[in-house]
Amino acid sequence: MDSADLERAGYATASHIVLLGAGGKTVAENSGIGSDARVVMYFRKLKKTGAFTILNLTNGSNSRYLGSHCTENNELENMYYAAGQVYASTSIDTLMAQSYYNPLVLELVEQLLGGCVFTLSLKSYFPKLVGKEYKKLVRKVLCLGLVPLGLYSKTSGRLSAVLSNPQPSFILREDDKIYVVDSKKAIRVDFPDMKDKVMYDMVSDIEHEEEEKENKE
Repeated sequence: MDSADLERAGYATASHIVLLGAGGKTVAENSGIGSDARVVMYFRKLKKTGAFTILNLTNGSNSRYLGSHCTENNELENMYYAAGQVYASTSIDTLMAQSYYNPLVLELVEQLLGGCVFTLSLKSYFPKLVGKEYKKLVRKVLCLGLVPLGLYSKTSGRLSAVLSNPQPSFILREDDKIYVVDSKKAIRVDFPDMKDKVMYDMVSDIEHEEEEKENKE
């Protein structure tokens, strides 16, 4: 792949782009930056177009060459991973190896992808917590019988990413969404309209109880 291929594909006007890493034929060829040098170069170029670009890397550690939002040594702390823009080919190999020793890993992945995990908008359900600390949101969702997993939030670089349970002092923004697990299956995730109404009523009841408690104090 070269610049001419990108032009023929219409990258300049595309809204979403997927770059697949070619990789090498041997272990030696797949180690170091050499295995991903070309796709990393194109990823840095395509960022300037504003298109949402997903990059497949042969070697996950090469994510540190992607530019800003990157850490030097740990690709899992790279914000491009958290934003869903980088995928390492070795991830599926790791998952298969872990599932051999612990079959429940696959069940966990299934639940995360489409089971009892869903998001709640801060603007819709917890507007009073905008500008407050994350720990207050955690207390609120725990009172609803839900388990918080993390936030979908914009970072300082305006990159939307999933933050796995950030620091308790993290300040919530209006556009944030919280990922929660409905362990008791109390809310029917297969009926979104019903789920929204039940959840809204539950949040309203808890807020009313908290207000009454504050007034008595």
